[in-house]
Amino acid sequence: MTDLRPAATGGSRTGWRPGPAACVLPDARTAPGGGAVLSHRALASALAGLRGGLAEIGTPSTEESVWLFASPFPSWAALTELLLPIVTGGQLVVAPEPASPAVTHRHATPGTAWDIGPGPAARIEGGPDSGSPAAVLVGGDPLLGVARLAETGAGARVVEVGGCDTPPGWLTLAGRPLPGLDPHVLDPHRRAVPIGVLGELYVGGPALADGYHADPVATAEHFVPDPGGHDGQRLFRTGHLARFHEDGRLEHLGPVRRHVTPDSGLVDLGGIRAALCAQPAVREAYVRLRPAAADGRRLVAYLRPVPGAAVEPVEVRRALADRLPRRLVPDILIPVEAWPLTPGGRVDPDALPDLPAADATTGGRKPWDEEFEALLRAVLPALPDDAELTADAELTVLGLNSLATVELLISLEHAYGVSIPGGRLVLDLFETPATLWDGISRLRAAPPDAAGAP
Repeated sequence: MTDLRPAATGGSRTGWRPGPAACVLPDARTAPGGGAVLSHRALASALAGLRGGLAEIGTPSTEESVWLFASPFPSWAALTELLLPIVTGGQLVVAPEPASPAVTHRHATPGTAWDIGPGPAARIEGGPDSGSPAAVLVGGDPLLGVARLAETGAGARVVEVGGCDTPPGWLTLAGRPLPGLDPHVLDPHRRAVPIGVLGELYVGGPALADGYHADPVATAEHFVPDPGGHDGQRLFRTGHLARFHEDGRLEHLGPVRRHVTPDSGLVDLGGIRAALCAQPAVREAYVRLRPAAADGRRLVAYLRPVPGAAVEPVEVRRALADRLPRRLVPDILIPVEAWPLTPGGRVDPDALPDLPAADATTGGRKPWDEEFEALLRAVLPALPDDAELTADAELTVLGLNSLATVELLISLEHAYGVSIPGGRLVLDLFETPATLWDGISRLRAAPPDAAGAP
């Protein structure tokens, strides 16, 4: 681990000093391409912080602990798995066999944690169930999350890890910043944002890397002067979105660029994901933006159902309307059986299923009149002129957005002499042409004093 190199003293041994302790390669999808150079001081500080954080949440790494070495090397997760048991006097299992000691700690991404099953890599001795490790540290893919992983139970404690590819690497355990780290959530002008407000995550403290190897441009971009510190102090600009909560938790939401579009600004994909995972039939959800989508379908959510359950997109979208502003309700919901993963265990967005065709050629009766269809077609940019508009077509899939909804409401009120109320009824109107027509028909048939009731 130590590279003793002479200083510029003509080859004399006088002035020898330790070189870098490690060079951590990031995921090319989420961080600069050069490896992060880590000093001995920074590495020791990062390991001490993780050791202290594990102790604080009740899953300490001690001389009795057995870690599984399973992450791709030389990532930060792999370096942690390799060195923390050495620092704490524990054991490391590289290739589990039936005679291997029971694993007590292991790391997994959200996309792989569900697949942890019985076997020597996951056995614990004396636990309530010998099919799972004592602590599964799950992180590395903030856009997927770990909302329901605790349901696997089996004696293992699932701990959500938040962090980034560049040291100090892991930043939070169970939402709590690790000891020794100094996290800041800042606005674009590097001013602190209020609690609960989204901003970019910066980190200070002795665990920072020195910079990116042979990449001064990336180093200058990500290792910036601390605006509130003394001369020479730095912050690491993670490029990730985060927010503090009232109870001190730090919510980590992944790369900022995945939450921002030129036409919509900042979108809280984490809040959308949480609302989706709160649905009984949804086990995991992955939400992505389609910047400047020509067909108007901007938000796409991929859903992994609970085993044995069926996801009904219309029902899920209706439930989301109770929890989210209309602009944050996904335009498209696509069920998936399994996540396509990168070698590092993250969801591979480029390998997710293609979007369904934006047409409405499935069956269904058409109970409405010609004026209704003309008004509806005028606000559906994804419906070709020669395509049939059927009763069960999903209007949001056909491009009905918030501005078009306002235009459509006004047109329908003038055309049919009704007053469309706010609240739940309005949300129920905009699922399919059939439900919209049924809503308008009920308003037309209602007594005058009830037609405008909220």
